[in-house]
This record gives sequence, structure tokens and C-alpha cells, in this order.
Amino acid sequence: MNSAVIKLTKCSSTKCLAMFQLSYHSQPKVALDEGISSHRVQVGPHRLHYLRAGHGPHTLLLIPGVLGFGWSNFKHQLLGFDRDLFTTIAFDPPGNGYSRPPEKSFPPLEVEAETVAQFMEALGVESASVLGYSSGGRTAMVLAALHQRLVKKLVLASTHAFILPDEYKYSRSLDCIEETWNEKEKNILYGVYGKENLPKLWRQFNDFNERILKEQRGNICLHLLKDIKCPTQLICGQKDPLTKVENSWLLHALIENSRIHVYPEGKHSNQIKYAEDFNMRVQDFLMADEELSGTNLRDDEEHIKLAKANFFC
Repeated sequence: MNSAVIKLTKCSSTKCLAMFQLSYHSQPKVALDEGISSHRVQVGPHRLHYLRAGHGPHTLLLIPGVLGFGWSNFKHQLLGFDRDLFTTIAFDPPGNGYSRPPEKSFPPLEVEAETVAQFMEALGVESASVLGYSSGGRTAMVLAALHQRLVKKLVLASTHAFILPDEYKYSRSLDCIEETWNEKEKNILYGVYGKENLPKLWRQFNDFNERILKEQRGNICLHLLKDIKCPTQLICGQKDPLTKVENSWLLHALIENSRIHVYPEGKHSNQIKYAEDFNMRVQDFLMADEELSGTNLRDDEEHIKLAKANFFC
């Protein structure tokens, strides 16, 4: 069985928590010096890669963004979450990161959610809390709505159930990756997808969103939000151009058992920029026993009224 061996080494710079190198060997997985292990599991026709950290009783599944993968999107959570309280699993969906082949595609969200359900079954996970980031939040919402027994609690970070025209326009403006993406991010993804292939995949994602705008009037999964019954934590950035803060307020209005935190200076990747605070908020939410109060937690009715007015006028 092929297995990915991951080596984590400390950087000399205090700004760098770890360096990530991935290579393939014909040997079983090797335990990591950071306590993070790399695995593969067969799910239908796909052999999916995932990282695991911790040994706690509370299982947390992390779903990355459109072209993200476990380490690129969730390094700080894998390193920072309490290992005694949580078993944290960051998986690469089919076509993402190191779950390749197949090539990345953009199937209906119901198909992606079913893949996550099958992944959990393959690992023997009967239920877990789920954190979805960016487009991974779309999948997480559909999973929580259609497979309620699988999701104990839900964390939605920088995501949306409706595509605003301004979000789409901004995403399209990034099609020329070489000119518009920051060096660090694009070089990480070039290393995984290839310099010629990455722009093609990003354009395909925007084509997918364009079809949602034209054929579904921007509706990703609004119709399913009423079926999300688990406690839900929303985390977003006030200055996020990809998933605007209005969309998070809309989710808060339509997911009954939810609460929201907005980073005033936050943009899209708050789990990276505000990693320590983000981790604290998520862990506190996941460990809380009490049910959330939809009335008490909606402490900004004006934001909710504005969100509904903007989307449903």
C-alpha cells in the first residue's frame, strides 16, 4: 500500500510554524514528530488522502476550500487543536491536494456531500463535528442538511449559500493567477496542481459558479438551510471579497440554531490570519454542552433585516 510520508521541521523564523514536505514511498505511514499522521483510504473509486492529529473523544472533520487541501488550509488547526480533547481529521476531497488522481471536477454538492459521508463510514466515524472552509462550507452545509445524524456540530468559515454578483466578479478577476495571486499561495498550489493546470482549474470553478448564477439565480443551497438542525458557529471577515459578510449574516438568519463571529479586519482565510483566536473560539463552541439559543444569539437584528432585504427584495 502506498502511503504519504510527511516530515515537519521547525523553521528558524518565528513566523513560520512548520515546513511541509510530502513524498511517496512503498511503505506504511510514518508517525510524525509533530503528532500528525498521513493516511489514505479507499472511498468508492477514489483513494483519498487525509491527515490526522490528536486522540481525543471528539472527532472533528475539516473540509478545505475549492483547491485547498488539509495542510494548506488547516495547518494551524492540525497543530493547534487540543490533542487530548479532539481527533482532528483534515481530508483532501477527490481531485484536491494529494487525493489525485482523479483530476479536480465540480460535481453537484449532493455528490460531494455523499463522498464525505462515505469517507466517514470508511473510517468508522459514526458522527463528528464538521468544519467547512470557503467552498468546503458549501459541502458541509449540504452534508449537515441531508445527513443530519452524521453531524454533531457545524462550523462554517468564510462560506456562503448564495453567490452575490460582486463575489463572482471578484473571483473572476483572479483568473490570471500569475498576476493576481500572492506568491506564497500560488507557489504552494503550483507545486500540487502544476503551473499550467492551476489556472485552468480556477477558471473551471468560476465557470461552475457562473452556471449557478445563471441557472439557479445564485442559489447554492439556500433551500436546504432549514434542514440544518445541529448547533452551528459562523466565522467570517468583515472585509472578505470572496464570501461577503452579508452572506454570513444571511446564513445566521436562516440557520435556526446558529451564532456568528465577525472579524472586523478579517478577509477570507481567518483560520490562518487569526489562528490562535479562531482555534479558541471553535474549540470552546465544540466543547460547550448547552444548546444554542436562536433568539438570544441573534443580537444584531438590524444586520439580519438588512441581509434579508438585500437578498429577498
